[in-house]
Amino acid sequence: MHIRTILPMTALVGTAVFTSAHAALEQKLTAADGEANDLFGQSVAIFGDTCVIGASGDDGENDEAYRRGSAYIFNRQADATWGETQRLTPSNADWQDQFGYAVSITNNYILVGAPFYYKDFQVGEVGAAYLFAQQNDGTWAEIANLIATDFDSDDEFGHSVGIDEGMAVVGSRRDDDNGDQSGSAYIFERQNDGSWIETEKLLASDGAPIDAFGISVAISGSTVLVGAYLNDDNGSGSGSAYLYQRQTDGSWSETQKLTAPDGATLDRFGYSVAISGDTALVGAIGSPCVYIYERQAGGIWSEIQKLTASDGDAVFSFGHSLSISGDTALVGNNYGSAYLYQRQADGSWSETAKLTASDGEPDDYFGISVGIDAETALVGASWDDDSGSTSGSAYIYPTTTPPTEGACCVCTGCEILTEEQCANLGGQYLAGISCDECPPPCLGDVTGDGQVGVNDLLTIIANWNACP
Repeated sequence: MHIRTILPMTALVGTAVFTSAHAALEQKLTAADGEANDLFGQSVAIFGDTCVIGASGDDGENDEAYRRGSAYIFNRQADATWGETQRLTPSNADWQDQFGYAVSITNNYILVGAPFYYKDFQVGEVGAAYLFAQQNDGTWAEIANLIATDFDSDDEFGHSVGIDEGMAVVGSRRDDDNGDQSGSAYIFERQNDGSWIETEKLLASDGAPIDAFGISVAISGSTVLVGAYLNDDNGSGSGSAYLYQRQTDGSWSETQKLTAPDGATLDRFGYSVAISGDTALVGAIGSPCVYIYERQAGGIWSEIQKLTASDGDAVFSFGHSLSISGDTALVGNNYGSAYLYQRQADGSWSETAKLTASDGEPDDYFGISVGIDAETALVGASWDDDSGSTSGSAYIYPTTTPPTEGACCVCTGCEILTEEQCANLGGQYLAGISCDECPPPCLGDVTGDGQVGVNDLLTIIANWNACP
């Protein structure tokens, strides 16, 4: 807080002690051991005071394994800044696994995809996903290496991941059950003994070759959303997304197929998906736009709104990445910006901010990944060059803007405060950060009535004592 003149103690009786609301709105995160080609920020996720950032191109310590990948944990510190607290690597890391290609986090678990995990010489790259659990001391430890029970080469299991408490979903976009690269997704559930086992394989009821079902996945409670961005219902590559619901017997059933009502060829609807409670987002990067769906009373999901960038600055990329938490959503465009949306009182969604990196450069890929939780937004920029070419970075932003500050003029001086704080002091608020427009202080006016008189003297006498 910038103070022009110290206010007498008696003038502050009954008021709060204020601190400045002005703070930097952006914090840039980079890996402590970042190097060229790490692709830190390829994936991001956030939950509460913890975020996880994937670096799928990381070669490991001493460059022992080309693009084996890693993921970094950052925690919010007491001063509200974010600091790196741990680096995650898989127990069986190998060349080109690209661990960290996809990440997801919930209260006590982190799920990390490694879609190019190389199982052995017989089957080659099958993909894997790794589960980490938070320990009593706050650290994270690997507890499971998830692989599809019917794994096969080039399935890209782990290309997309989602986790919500005791259930996880893993996308396998090149699986061949419904034809070449038709795609699938797998459900894993935590058992009473703490182990995680595969309980269901999800396939589109009308799956077809090259659908890429599983390119994106999301889970919220007992609902799963899976994107199939090359499905052809509304023209080649128009795309679709599928909703699944967990039944009372523990099985999962496809309950609805979503397509854009105005879908067209090459829209790529389903390239990205996100879900929170009864609200789902589906990105169509070819349009480019994002569709919002809400679950109705009968369990049917209906489109309620179509989002586009207000500035039109996201052609063919708006919706590349999505995240939603309650009444707040974040849309990345992969070419240098991310857009923040808030649900309004009437149920509609409005763009409230456009986020860009203060030090952004062309081809940083700011917006390639996004994550949001409560009042914090996280944006990945995997081609940023701070630690070497395409070393990568990520940016933290608050989702709400701190109150504007200005000069608060009182008879005894001036402080830089918010309008609300100034009103509590009974002062005159002037927008801006300069006290130059305030009248000269009248230090004798202890009571703040605009004049020096007997009441001021009586107030001083009544408070006559050593100052604390």
